Amino acid sequence: MAKSKSSPKYICTNCEQPHLTLMGRCHSCGKFNTIVENKEVAEAINTSKAVASKSSITCLPGKNRARSLNEVEANKNFRLKTGIEEFDRVMGGGVVRNSVSVITAPPGAGKSTLLIKIANTVAKLGYSTLYATGEEDETQVKNRADRVLDEISENLKIVASNSMEDIKTSIEEEDAVFIVLDSIQAVGLSHIDSSIGSIKQTYESARVITKMAKDKDKPRAVIIVGQKTKDDEMAGSRQLEHLVDTIIHLEGENDLKMLRGTKNRFGDIDEVGMFEMTAEGMNEAQDISMRLITDRKEGVAGSALSVIREGKRPIVVEIESLVSKCHTAYPTRNCENFKRETLNMLVSVVSKKALIRMDDQDVLMKPTGDIRVTESASNLASVMSIISSARDKAIPLGVVFVGEVGLTGEVKKVNYLEARVKEADRLGFREIIIPNQPLKLNEEELNIKVTRVTDINECKKRFEM
Repeated sequence: MAKSKSSPKYICTNCEQPHLTLMGRCHSCGKFNTIVENKEVAEAINTSKAVASKSSITCLPGKNRARSLNEVEANKNFRLKTGIEEFDRVMGGGVVRNSVSVITAPPGAGKSTLLIKIANTVAKLGYSTLYATGEEDETQVKNRADRVLDEISENLKIVASNSMEDIKTSIEEEDAVFIVLDSIQAVGLSHIDSSIGSIKQTYESARVITKMAKDKDKPRAVIIVGQKTKDDEMAGSRQLEHLVDTIIHLEGENDLKMLRGTKNRFGDIDEVGMFEMTAEGMNEAQDISMRLITDRKEGVAGSALSVIREGKRPIVVEIESLVSKCHTAYPTRNCENFKRETLNMLVSVVSKKALIRMDDQDVLMKPTGDIRVTESASNLASVMSIISSARDKAIPLGVVFVGEVGLTGEVKKVNYLEARVKEADRLGFREIIIPNQPLKLNEEELNIKVTRVTDINECKKRFEM
């Protein structure tokens, strides 16, 4: 690694050419007796020597003093609600005024479409809002806004520039309270000798916008776009991640998008926001369960329903399996949006404990919709979808399965069972199959029938498979 160059100790008063040693003649301009000591460097050296001469526990006096935490006045109105519930949910109830948040997503995922809608919604609430873009010009942003917004607020201003100085000046002139910067890797500072998008430019630009956001006299809410690398990670050094307060990711390859937090200093990261990409832009997906379930008039072999949790939200998902005769030496085990290791484990459990031969059968599995199923609470539904397809017998409509399946074939307890039962009951399902565990609900007040099973064979027998 190359060593950084130290500041010159001497400088020419005529041409300001730095010199490492005191010389009689400047080799740059040719003038005599113009080289003098660099005062800034001399002062820094003298200060460091003074500090070093003191004992190790002695330091220069500071300005701030410690005080009792009880004396600190809490600000109860520090959150700015954007009015977009799915976004506010992920942010912990709204955007904190003196904070910087980063939203990342793969190219074309819809982050700019979502942010222009958020910015316009905040502007309609009466807040001075600035949309700063370093990737597009004003016309491109205006065309998108005309396409996805019904009406553009007069409080929404735009600045298109790669200069962080220009953006800083615009924020101050417009007295902006809410700022969107798209993207942090597309802007830079003129005094930094590196290209825009470099780690140094990105970090220093983020420091400038963070300082403005955390101004005690004028706190601001800032959302910056962070580009992703080919490894699906946010571009830039880890310093950027530590600098900001919130990091959220926009996920989803199809129309269904999920907003998920990985860091939030002002809230938890258990919440997930659901959006649908349409021709009119990014819209909130309020009741996502009905979108993930196939509307059928009668049951189909290989389909089973479960209730998973995305964040704190229970969602009913449909898991489909296809079991067919293998015509090669090794049977296929393929899955989509599902862990392959889990599929292999469940197939082995079905073969050993449910006594269904699987060594000569191909097994394919996927949840419907663009959603990834990773929760162990979906194990029982996955097993039943495999058995249903293997037996070529449909599970009756209106039945939901919740439970983890162990290697012994037993159906084990799951967390947040009450929320899952309530969601299935709210959506009008007629029966839910759960583990043999207590339910902190009055089952008589539920419209859904609650059936408990201890292992997969009991469940298999329940549906005569």
